[in-house]
Amino acid sequence: MPVWQSIPLWVGLTVLGFLFSFVPRRLEMWVGPWFGRLALCVAPKRRRTAEENIRRCYPEKTAEEQADLVRRNCEHWGLIGLEFMHLFSPVPGHFARYIKKNSVMHGFENWEKAHAKGKGTIIVGCHAGNWEIAAGAGCLAGMTFMIVTRRLTPEWLLKKIESSRLQAGLKAVYQPRTVPTIMKNLRKGECVGFVIDQYAGPPMGVKARFFGYNVYTLAAVGPLAQRTGAAIVPTYNYRDENGVFQVFLEPELDFGEAAGDAAQTAQVLANMVEKHVRDNVTQWTWGHRRFKNVDFSDRKA
Repeated sequence: MPVWQSIPLWVGLTVLGFLFSFVPRRLEMWVGPWFGRLALCVAPKRRRTAEENIRRCYPEKTAEEQADLVRRNCEHWGLIGLEFMHLFSPVPGHFARYIKKNSVMHGFENWEKAHAKGKGTIIVGCHAGNWEIAAGAGCLAGMTFMIVTRRLTPEWLLKKIESSRLQAGLKAVYQPRTVPTIMKNLRKGECVGFVIDQYAGPPMGVKARFFGYNVYTLAAVGPLAQRTGAAIVPTYNYRDENGVFQVFLEPELDFGEAAGDAAQTAQVLANMVEKHVRDNVTQWTWGHRRFKNVDFSDRKA
């Protein structure tokens, strides 16, 4: 994006970030769903993707129930959009305070137990609830945490998001060529976080059953744990009716006999993600093209 085109975006995000620094959470919770309903009308491509995904994953639901799920999912994304505005606040320390005020951590002792082994921890989750707030909440609770993610453009946008994350102590490493940094952090006994619910084509991905379909799923987590001895700690979060994010760290995952097989460990993790999605079905990324290159005639209940 040319610099001259970035200026309006920079100004707009900075102004909105400043304004939202002072918006009460109750007002945000009221406005967000309306914003999401508007997006339902003006973003037809994402809406159609969400409708297709929900229809395929929940064929037992009536058309009315499927449409209601699409609507409530759009309301969730309206709230996500407003919550992301806090990343752009120019008020020093605002994003960390926002996370602390609007999140509660559960199961922190599960991470402490895994961390005590000294081999590092791999935190695995999905794009449900608000992953930025959940990761920041972990850092504020005492985890030394680095997420594996994609680099954004333009550069000033990335730098602003990085600076807001660092208020909570959250670092990031960007695909591709992430392995050396990941290995270094794990050897130091730190945390590395993966979100594993998005399409990952070969060679990084293998097929695993998800909502009954064979979908390409990131296969790196199991082999990485096998190679380093790092503990795998699942996480999930959701926004409750009061706007507070309930963030959960589950007990260390034991792959058992599947530990040495990338495809089998990917299936274990896909099962975990599916359970988390089903538990909080309105707050997942139904608008993502998760089912690319899928044979839809091959569904198994």
